[in-house]
Amino acid sequence: MSFLSMHSAFSAISYFGDDERPLVPSVLHVPGAHRADLSRLRVTGPAVYLALYADGIHAYVGVSGDYPSRAGESPHLNWHGALEQVFVITEAQDRWTLDEARAAERIVWESLNEVCGYVTLGQIPLGAPVADRYAQLRMFCGRALQLIAASGHALTNIPDAALLVGATGNSDILGDDLPGLYEGVLHEFVGKNIAAQAVEGPDGDWTLLAGSEVWSTPVRSAGQLVRVRHESLLYSGCIEPHPTDPRLLVTRRHLHFSSASGAALFVAGSKGYGPAGWRRLCMVRNGVPGPLPRQP
Repeated sequence: MSFLSMHSAFSAISYFGDDERPLVPSVLHVPGAHRADLSRLRVTGPAVYLALYADGIHAYVGVSGDYPSRAGESPHLNWHGALEQVFVITEAQDRWTLDEARAAERIVWESLNEVCGYVTLGQIPLGAPVADRYAQLRMFCGRALQLIAASGHALTNIPDAALLVGATGNSDILGDDLPGLYEGVLHEFVGKNIAAQAVEGPDGDWTLLAGSEVWSTPVRSAGQLVRVRHESLLYSGCIEPHPTDPRLLVTRRHLHFSSASGAALFVAGSKGYGPAGWRRLCMVRNGVPGPLPRQP
């Protein structure tokens, strides 16, 4: 078992100027066959744990408020095959909250998937909104992954800069950054005086088009995922503040949703719109607008 946080290359990890609560990652490593050793530690505080499997392809990322028992004893990590390595990421002085650890779980999950080439098991974690701490958590997670690479046990073929920058995020909804050719029915949003357009595809999926406006302050009842997406999309530059209206954001990439309600919830930042929040405008074929089909 080894602690990796004291590596000389990372002595000033994720310290942000005058921040009174700097986040400094501490990484604990055990070989997969000895992960039970974690359960003997008496360490408190939230943690994110990474399990890398012997096939070199699959990885599991989890979060816990009691990491020694979760990562050391829980049988769920053995359900996917033989474990090669287990890493546990904590904040060195226990200065982070469980919500911040949940946000870090989502960030690490996406980085392993998008940047490191692993097939991360399970669905993308929900995460948690952390407001102005998001940028610091991104740096924290990048430094933690650099520590893992510096240990020589994993991620050694990934450039340091790529580990630090991490994933763009929201790969489950992020569309092409080029003006692709899409087909379906073009709609416009009709609530809150928000100028947004989306294309309903032939399979019932919805693409919110780049340049659409989005309400910047989702209400709590909209669910935390909307706020989580806002934070990560703002950080990656996929949405940006409206140039003249501080209540709004503007999308810079197409965003994909499985339903009209999901697209409306993201745009309005509140429930209650659903399919009725969209008005049909015209057909789109190969990216070219055309007349709507005649209604029976």
